[in-house]
Order: sequence, then C-alpha cells, then structure tokens
Amino acid sequence: MLPAVAELGSASQGHIRSESYGDTITDAFDEASYGVWSTIMQTMDQPHVLEDDPQQPSVSDFSTTPVGDSKVSATTTITKPFMALERQERLEEFASAFLDVSVFDLAEVWLPIGKDSDCLGLVTSVTSTKSNATLNEFTQESEKFIVKYWSGAVGRAYSSGNPVWSFNKDVFADAGRLDLFNKAKIETALAVPVFSGKSSSTPAFVFCCYSFVRTGSVPFVLKFVQQALKLLWGGLDKVQPHESVGEDIWRDVAPADLGEMAADVEMQQHFIIKKRPIASISNEPYTSNDTDDSLAV
Repeated sequence: MLPAVAELGSASQGHIRSESYGDTITDAFDEASYGVWSTIMQTMDQPHVLEDDPQQPSVSDFSTTPVGDSKVSATTTITKPFMALERQERLEEFASAFLDVSVFDLAEVWLPIGKDSDCLGLVTSVTSTKSNATLNEFTQESEKFIVKYWSGAVGRAYSSGNPVWSFNKDVFADAGRLDLFNKAKIETALAVPVFSGKSSSTPAFVFCCYSFVRTGSVPFVLKFVQQALKLLWGGLDKVQPHESVGEDIWRDVAPADLGEMAADVEMQQHFIIKKRPIASISNEPYTSNDTDDSLAV
C-alpha cells in the first residue's frame, strides 16, 4: 500500500483534499500519488501497451465445469472460464476498493468461454455490500448465464473493443439477464474491455460495473480504469513507474490503491490540471456527461 500521506479514499480514511484551485494551489495531493496516477495514465493514448502475454488463456486453459444455463433450459451446461487465482485476486481487490468509493455497487469479470464459442462466462463478482438481498440474488443467478457477443454492455465491450458506459437498459442489459436487471433496478453499466498485449486483436477479459443510480460518463475516470486494469492484468511488478514516483514507492502500490484512485474524481481533476496547461483544458472538462455514451472511446 502507499504511505499514509498518500492514502486514497474518504476523508475519514486519511484522504487529503486540495484546499484551493486559485493562483496559489495548496498541493494537498502529494507527489507520490501524482506519480502513481501518472504511471497509470502515461500510456493511456498508446493502444495495447503491454508486451504480449504468454499466459493469455488458450482454449485448453478453460475448465469444463458444468453450469446450468437458465436462458436455455435447466439441463443445459456451459463451460465456465478459468482465470489464474493471482490475477483474479488482483482484480477483486481493485474492484472492491473502486466500489467502496464510487457510485457503482457491483463489479463483474467476464472471459470468453472457449476458442470456438461466441459467448463469455462470469469468472467472479464483487459487491459493495453483502446485505442487499436483491443484489446477492443478481450475482448468484448471473453465474448460471453466458453472454453472447454484442449482447448487453459486456458483449458490446468485448466485441467492439471499446468501453461501454450507458444508462440505457436496451444497451447495457444482455438478453438472458433482462429480468434480473429489472428486478435489481440497475440503472447504469460501465463495461471495460482489457487487452493482454500490444498486438492483441481481442480483449483478454471484460470488467463490468453496475449502479443503482443513473449516472453519465466521466471520460477520464473511464480511461484510468481501463489503463489500471490493463496493468493489473500483467502485474504491477512489470510496470516501469513514472519518474515522479520512483521504483521504491511503486513497489508498495497495491490494486486497492488504484481502485480508490480510479473513483476519486477530485484527485484526478487536480492531476489533470497539474499535468496540462489551464489554457488547453475546456471550460467544463470534468462535468459528468449526462448523455448516454453506449460505446464511449
């Protein structure tokens, strides 16, 4: 984890807010945090920046665990995808921290279920609370479903290679789980495709979050999430940190730090201003987009 001065999260958890955005900005966000943010964002405009991943799952890496597919019949089985435990734990830690700070309530990770399939299967899900019975039902029942390419936010993100941030249920709800989405009263979805290497033509997996409230897209949050997930997939130990953070501090950065930073809009606003001249930023660059970006880049 980052040192205490650079901890991310709510004010009660030691998170420090900027005190002024005037001519004399009090830089409450320390250089270590800025260095971590810069490490994540420095390659966001370079597609598929990771080296090709020799551990990218092949068809033989997918388990054949039978899972009832209630979209078809109670006796139908599907192949459940498998992800290396270390990777899964990194993504779950990121997701849990992101949900704790953001407006989203549920996160899922989806993988293609096989070489010759046109569907994705659920690997894991993380919720912001264990006490919501409807949300618990949604996660449990989702394990029984597969998602076809181009279906819902998950299928669209995987097939297009572009993130989906939408509050249009016709866009984000995949056909098989439509009743579940309606029952859970989910209003917004954010699905991010993550590529495993610079020459990858298809995503390695899709990370999808859902919210009970309707919220428009925040482009720089979306970009940070996508880039952070890309680096987490390959492992943070393989990342060359930005010069402003240094390797010693970078070694202490955990997936939870990135999850909290991803959801901290104020911190990201401050760092964007710090990185770019004020004149190059539009008058309202950080306002949440209330229009529906069903295929946001």
